[in-house]
Amino acid sequence: LGWYTYVLNEETFSFEIKENGQIIKHIVKDEKIPSIETKATDKTDGTKEMHTSKSVTIQDKVEYKDLQVGKEYTLKGKLMNKETNKPLVVNGKEVTAETKFTPKEANGSITLDCTFDATGLEEKEVVVFEELLKDGKVVTTHADINDKGQTVKFVKPSVKTTATNKADGSKELDISKSVTIQDKVEYKDLIAGKEYVVKGKLMDKATNKPLLVDGKEVTVESKFTAKEKNGSITLDFTFNASALQGKEVVVFEELYQDNILVAIHAEIEDKGQTVKFKEVKPEQPKPEQQNSDKNTPTPEQPNEQVKEQPQPKQEIQSKIGWLPQTGTNLTSWISMVAGALLLIVGGVIFLKRKNA
Repeated sequence: LGWYTYVLNEETFSFEIKENGQIIKHIVKDEKIPSIETKATDKTDGTKEMHTSKSVTIQDKVEYKDLQVGKEYTLKGKLMNKETNKPLVVNGKEVTAETKFTPKEANGSITLDCTFDATGLEEKEVVVFEELLKDGKVVTTHADINDKGQTVKFVKPSVKTTATNKADGSKELDISKSVTIQDKVEYKDLIAGKEYVVKGKLMDKATNKPLLVDGKEVTVESKFTAKEKNGSITLDFTFNASALQGKEVVVFEELYQDNILVAIHAEIEDKGQTVKFKEVKPEQPKPEQQNSDKNTPTPEQPNEQVKEQPQPKQEIQSKIGWLPQTGTNLTSWISMVAGALLLIVGGVIFLKRKNA
């Protein structure tokens, strides 16, 4: 074995030679150099991606080799900001952890937990550096800023929603005792395999407050497990909208993982999240048909013939005698004139015969 596989022992050993030719043995025990390898994960589920929150725990599993059985060791861990290759500082302090242990075997493993406030670390990568000490001296380290095994990443999930009338996919709804708004929630950068809860609430755009129907808020929630980091899910809001004429309603959505809010979409002016209930116009009364002539046929009497109403005969005196009033039937007037002429002619003939 090469010298680099052993621990250099600087202790001085002395011995005395009393007789020439005498063979003296001095035994020094070889001690191999210990080594460690680490793997950092989210303690909750063992994944390499994490959501940010006020309290998260990165668990680092440290596998060691060639330790001295029965000797006490100290394992110290420190979180590093991969982007800067400097210690991660949270609230003005470095994030560190340590533990002591006595190995029962030369090879084995131990875990080290780093719990801290990860608020604001979205899209950051954190690397765990480890060092192993014995008797206060460092015997080995594992500190590679580019080691994927030592690295975890904080994701930044996002959601975007589109609300529509479920019946036809439009952005308008009729007022009714039962309507359904369907909200399509598109998510990005979730952690595959984790369970999430999406919670939706309807908002009154005019007041920017929760919509109340029969005195209650209109809410819906659904659980799902993300199969991929990007995808979508739909939520249906069914409720009584009979009193919502002309109102605009906005859907707010929140995404939770392990009861921790990880993403939200709540913009009262977002047209994608908004639907509108139609205005109901009052019916205008139809004007009644006014007939100037009672004899004019109406639609209800299409086949009825118009009959001329008899006009009262009024005669007026003129210089030539009595004449019928204007408007008297022309035929009657001609008949009267002809009759008068016949009487005159007949009288003349009668007088001539009498004189003869």
